[in-house]
Amino acid sequence: MKTNFLLLISLVLIATSCGPKSKEETIIGKWKYESLNTSKAIKGKTPTKDEELALKLFGYIFQGWTIEFFKDKTMESSSKNSTNSTGTYEFLNDGKYVICNTIDEKGKKDTLKCLIIELTNDKFVFESKDDMEVTFKRDE
Repeated sequence: MKTNFLLLISLVLIATSCGPKSKEETIIGKWKYESLNTSKAIKGKTPTKDEELALKLFGYIFQGWTIEFFKDKTMESSSKNSTNSTGTYEFLNDGKYVICNTIDEKGKKDTLKCLIIELTNDKFVFESKDDMEVTFKRDE
């Protein structure tokens, strides 16, 4: 009887300790840019030549982009084709948004409010203020 009770307690502890991670825990680590979806940003219309050029520029700038989130709510962002930045982040509306307050190497401050579309152990997808969907994958 005592053995069964201990087994039951052990199973309950194991089951409750293996629950899903919160967004605050899941986001911790390094993420590498994977893709950019602009279909919502161009709203189904054929992009003008200037818009096509801008989209190509975004794709170029984002190549090699990484973001690293730390437990202390700080972050670092780097790209081989743009400036690097550091800052802080926080979640709003029960984890619906992540807000990144950054300052780049040149001293320029920026605040980016991102709607979280998907956040799993391997994938981070957010929508930017200009309706572009940006996908990152976990950088091992």
